[in-house]
Amino acid sequence: MKLLVTMHGQTDWNVEKRIQGRTDIELNNKGIEQAYQTKENLNNEKADLIICSSLKEQNRQQIL
Repeated sequence: MKLLVTMHGQTDWNVEKRIQGRTDIELNNKGIEQAYQTKENLNNEKADLIICSSLKEQNRQQIL
């Protein structure tokens, strides 16, 4: 089994070094670019199961 782990893209709170925890923060422009790059990097990967967060930052990446 192969395990791939990614993190959400950057948020303004990341830049401010604030702890997000379960606070639902949107991705900033750099985070959106990072999400698109992650999509490209994983484009040819096959997955039997995807597990993700329910937070906005994660959901934005899922739809990309």
